[in-house]
Amino acid sequence: MTSLKLLIISLFLLVINSVFIGAVYNDSFDEELFLKPLSSGHVYAYFQFTTLWRNSGDPQQ
Repeated sequence: MTSLKLLIISLFLLVINSVFIGAVYNDSFDEELFLKPLSSGHVYAYFQFTTLWRNSGDPQQ
């Protein structure tokens, strides 16, 4: 169970880091995490990361 806690903490820190970086550079980061314990004792994990980069030619800046 400790490895699951370590995984969750690591992913939380990754998400927090992405949010702060996106705020500084005006980029957009979206993360989705789905964790589901299975009856066999394994954990089903689904990750989706979406990044929108703003560049100098982007009219939204």
